[in-house]
Amino acid sequence: MSFVGHDLLFPTIVAKFDRKDLLEDVVELFDSLGENDWSDNIQSLDTQILKRNQKLVDEFTKDVKKYIHEELSFGHDLQMSTSWFTKTLPNVIRYEHLHQHTNAIWSCCYYWQENCEIRFMKAPQSAPTIMCLPDEFNLVSAPTVNYQLEPGEFLLFPAWAMHEVVANNIKTERNSLAFNFMPKGETGVNDSSWVY
Repeated sequence: MSFVGHDLLFPTIVAKFDRKDLLEDVVELFDSLGENDWSDNIQSLDTQILKRNQKLVDEFTKDVKKYIHEELSFGHDLQMSTSWFTKTLPNVIRYEHLHQHTNAIWSCCYYWQENCEIRFMKAPQSAPTIMCLPDEFNLVSAPTVNYQLEPGEFLLFPAWAMHEVVANNIKTERNSLAFNFMPKGETGVNDSSWVY
């Protein structure tokens, strides 16, 4: 065989962080919400929920900045733009909830319960036009990839990455904290630059 190797061009980055030390603060903030603080009982009405706890904003922002600067070599500054809690009720499948986040560059999901799962899907333009299934799926060949996180962990991924909550087949409510980041200050080049 003459094969000498291959490259993965333009991979979608999904980074995992362990912040069990923030569990108590996140749960306390979630528990402070009342019945009238929810939209359709699935998302907090306040889309700046973390502004109620500056320590959480600072800690999450510090982790994300450090990762994009040290691991990805991006030099621009970041700011948290939105943050909200989500609920998935027991035995509920939220059909057609595959989505991405606009007006953001990076997105994150933090979990504090067992059995929390998120699914990422290849963008339609990168899907094969002729279906030839591999003998075994891997991160390159799979059309979807699920992540199951431990309590106190969060994922960072590009805001454009298609994702959804995996159906909640357990007997209790499943909750998460989501937050997005935008550039801070001037970014871009020449006629494609902007100050955020």
